[in-house]
Amino acid sequence: MMNRPGSSARQWQTANADEHLSWYRSTGLDTIQMKSVCDSVIATFDMLAGRANRSLLASRLPDALRRCDDLDFSDIESGLAYFILHFADRYGRAGQVLQRLLKLGWVPLRRQRIAVLDIGSGPAPSSFAAFDFYNNLADWSSTVGDQHEFGRATIHPLDRGIAWDTIIHNFSEQLMVHRAPPIGWHALPFSRSFKNFTGFSAHERHHGHRRAIRDSIIRDYDDADEYIDPKEAWREAYSHPAQIPSAYDLIFVSNFLTTVGMANTFRRELVDLAHSLTLGGVLLFFTATGGRYAKVHREIEAIAALARLSRIEGFSEPIESNPDQRIRALLAEQVRTSVEHVRLYCNLSQSDWKTISESLSRDATDPTARFTLPMFRVFAYRRAGFASTP
Repeated sequence: MMNRPGSSARQWQTANADEHLSWYRSTGLDTIQMKSVCDSVIATFDMLAGRANRSLLASRLPDALRRCDDLDFSDIESGLAYFILHFADRYGRAGQVLQRLLKLGWVPLRRQRIAVLDIGSGPAPSSFAAFDFYNNLADWSSTVGDQHEFGRATIHPLDRGIAWDTIIHNFSEQLMVHRAPPIGWHALPFSRSFKNFTGFSAHERHHGHRRAIRDSIIRDYDDADEYIDPKEAWREAYSHPAQIPSAYDLIFVSNFLTTVGMANTFRRELVDLAHSLTLGGVLLFFTATGGRYAKVHREIEAIAALARLSRIEGFSEPIESNPDQRIRALLAEQVRTSVEHVRLYCNLSQSDWKTISESLSRDATDPTARFTLPMFRVFAYRRAGFASTP
């Protein structure tokens, strides 16, 4: 039975998080969804491999594992290599963090849609994790007979890599095949929503979208040899549903800030990003551990302070990625199967493949090796204000 201790979103979350997460695991939904993700990754690779240069695809595997920062993902080969090695793990990480936020009481909840912006995560694994998380929450609430309505996620990925549009599109199609999602779910993303973070402003994008609607309204009147006052055209434009929001409830910045230089380069955009949060909205920075990231972490803290965001406690230590052994077994099977498909598709000589495979971690190719995943860090912030009522 769902607890109803009070009207605030935080009270609702802290009272009901354990019950929701118990339902999520006891029904097997956690493994069902991860398996569908893994199966869809394999199917997407098999669908797109024919478009790739065989020798280049194989050589991209070590690059995607060791030198991601050096890749611009302008080619399908680097995109597929990264996708098969990292997507499912990153999807699981984002889900872990959202579950922790729920237990802490800080997940942004809305009655209508949840506007999600996903910065620099490539094929948008955090977007798909948020999509599943909010659908699961809404479905569970309905199942236990709660009277509240919970908005589902509307996703907006941002990344410069042109390879991601094709991969995201095909992955969403495969995921729909593997899941047959029910009517009522918001649409999966089928491409990047935005293609460059340089100069990015959520407010400007939103008002630019409204301006385009206004121009279309004026053209329609012109085509009909009728006149509309420009002020009335603006009013009509702003009465249309907004496909591009002016503010976001949840923002992921996923492994995007890898150097102090990047933090400095995008400082203005990052501060503006923080200002584009709704009241109670959450900004999540996913980063790596390791000594060289200490300076990056300090830059993140400085940017959050400049934007006057409140830090969410509970993320001070490194986090183990996908520690559930059932989930990790699915990830291991997907990565190894996908790498084997690369070997078979590229049809390299034994010596050439040996060179490639030795550049990978042993657990990516050897089923007898213990499958390991790196630790990661999260810096979580919120825009203080009134929390939404569930």
